[in-house]
Amino acid sequence: MAAAPDRSSVPPTPAAGRRALAAASWDRMVALYGVAGIGPLCLGLQDRYGADVPLLLFLAIADEAGHGLDAAGEQAVVAAAAAWRRASVTPLRALRVALKDLCVTPDELMFRASVKAVELEAERLQVARIAAAFVTAADGTITGGAGAGGLAARRLAALGVPAHEADAALQVIRAGLASLPPRASPDPHDPSSEPQKDPRTSWPTSTA
Repeated sequence: MAAAPDRSSVPPTPAAGRRALAAASWDRMVALYGVAGIGPLCLGLQDRYGADVPLLLFLAIADEAGHGLDAAGEQAVVAAAAAWRRASVTPLRALRVALKDLCVTPDELMFRASVKAVELEAERLQVARIAAAFVTAADGTITGGAGAGGLAARRLAALGVPAHEADAALQVIRAGLASLPPRASPDPHDPSSEPQKDPRTSWPTSTA
């Protein structure tokens, strides 16, 4: 019987790398947000410049892996995030915030908690849309190394974040990513190796 091919000796293709990154993006994003200093930084960018936190962190994770996108691919990823955010995440967040000072009774507080849970799920689904768009986008230059893609920097520039503030923010985010365990590399041919959905009770924009 012929020996099974040793897939570990075959370098992953750019497409396989994108699939692996996309499959692990939600878990890595939530872990990154748990690093000290990342939460306040992201919420500050959201409040001052309208930053889409899940999109920004996804792009930072792609940068960390050395991925790049051409202009059309980058636009597709941004559009995938924006459409879902407008239709679901933003209205749910507005409702949750509006209810904060209104909910008093246990039933009302439970209702607001349920809104928060739905908002969290909407954000997870937004990340899934971002990941799907990223997987199908054409790679630009893949040079490797932290921040090689420059996607997060371009997103902050597009939002009008001053260069010195954007540079400082990206340094914090990159340091946060560097503090995490190495990125998992699931076999894209083996669905069982992909991270499973892990329900959580908190996430960047789901603050009280």
